[in-house]
Amino acid sequence: MELLSTIATGIVVAWVTSVLTVRLALSQHYTERWWERRLDAYIRVHDALSYQLKQTKAEYDSLYDFYSGEEIRKPIPDDMAEELRKNWRESERELEDAIVRGSFLLSEEAVTLLRRYQEEQRELDRQLDQYGAGIVDDQFESAQSATHAFGELAKMDLQITRPRFRWRRAPG
Repeated sequence: MELLSTIATGIVVAWVTSVLTVRLALSQHYTERWWERRLDAYIRVHDALSYQLKQTKAEYDSLYDFYSGEEIRKPIPDDMAEELRKNWRESERELEDAIVRGSFLLSEEAVTLLRRYQEEQRELDRQLDQYGAGIVDDQFESAQSATHAFGELAKMDLQITRPRFRWRRAPG
């Protein structure tokens, strides 16, 4: 009887251990998959922001070459302005698609930053005809700032880097 009791106890312990191990492994797997999906969403949005940054830099360079030392605040020719707007709309659609597809995976701070950036860019685009090529410089600075800030938010949200704590010495 004692042998049977020992075997039954061993079977119960093995069964409980295996169930717990499987549950913990599945939980870890699901957590890792969720993190990977969040990482993909952050990468997709960051790529779209980087594309806008590159696009704006290229536009700024082409306008600088076009004006070549003349007053950069004068109006941009209509055909050139239309080409700039066309390229910008394409990059804006790409960014909006990335935001919509990843909005439930991104932090609230990241979505707020992106929406604020988009509104700022729309306002600058409305001023393009009035203020000329100088607006493209503002668009570039805005895109550069948003790309950097979004990257930092992504690192913190995904816990790739943790905020640094400063240890203070006790006074005295």
